[in-house]
Amino acid sequence: MLRVIAAYRRAKNVADAWHETVFDPASTAYQAARAAVPHYTTKASFENTFGKMVHMSTGCRTSEAVIVTSRRDHWTYQDDDFGRCCTELGEALDRRNAQLEQIDAEWLARGLNQQSDALGDKWFAAFSEVYAYPVRTVEDLTLKIETVRSVDEDPYDIDILVADLNRISGRF
Repeated sequence: MLRVIAAYRRAKNVADAWHETVFDPASTAYQAARAAVPHYTTKASFENTFGKMVHMSTGCRTSEAVIVTSRRDHWTYQDDDFGRCCTELGEALDRRNAQLEQIDAEWLARGLNQQSDALGDKWFAAFSEVYAYPVRTVEDLTLKIETVRSVDEDPYDIDILVADLNRISGRF
């Protein structure tokens, strides 16, 4: 049991250290780069149904939805204030999305998600060995329960632990 727990702890420590020193800072920088892409507010404006002159913005979900819907449904804009506003916003939205896509592509090219998944797979495989290990002593069962609880305070599958108790007590 001690060997299996030690292997699990090594895998977890490697994954935790990599996330702390590589993945988390890179993820923070990635999120900051996306957040730094500025929103654009149109110079053009139009009179809304309440008689108020309004501008559209890439930072407004409603404005963005108008552009997405108009493209999906192939709206034809008239040469009016609303049409000019939509055309301007559509072009700005395309520029902003291209910047965001470039940031996303750079993030994906680094392969950090795959590395994280690989470390997580190793960690989970080692944890699964701890969970499935057929203990034979109360001491080993205590270590197993402590290790399982360190990952999941309320293990959902106690059948394996009951099987361990039955094995230790001589009941099968």
